[in-house]
Amino acid sequence: MPFLRNGNLADFIKNNPSLTKKEIAELFKCILNGIIDMHAYNILHNDLKLDNILLSNGLTPVIGDLGLSRKLINQKSYLKDVGGAILYSSPESMFGKAVKESDYFSAGMILLAMCCSDDGDIMMKCKYG
Repeated sequence: MPFLRNGNLADFIKNNPSLTKKEIAELFKCILNGIIDMHAYNILHNDLKLDNILLSNGLTPVIGDLGLSRKLINQKSYLKDVGGAILYSSPESMFGKAVKESDYFSAGMILLAMCCSDDGDIMMKCKYG
């Protein structure tokens, strides 16, 4: 993978707190397309979060850090080790169930953070009220 000079989505949001709806929609569409591509090969990322979305020179999101990703054998796979950022994790993944929908839950949390122009503090607000 080439070096991506624009850093990750967490830093980008922190430095650009006033993203337009159009910018958010375009970024999110690219993230979803990346997830769809991974799922086409039965790969579950299992650790999607702002820090793991890198930005190319054209600010195109690139999904990185596949260290916790898993190849799904069937629709009832289970994770031996529950990993990933808890604040982005779906209820299913917290109980060790490996399902593609978990990546979409994490993507939804990423969208929430982008819409709130927040670098992750919104996740703590969701958890602790």
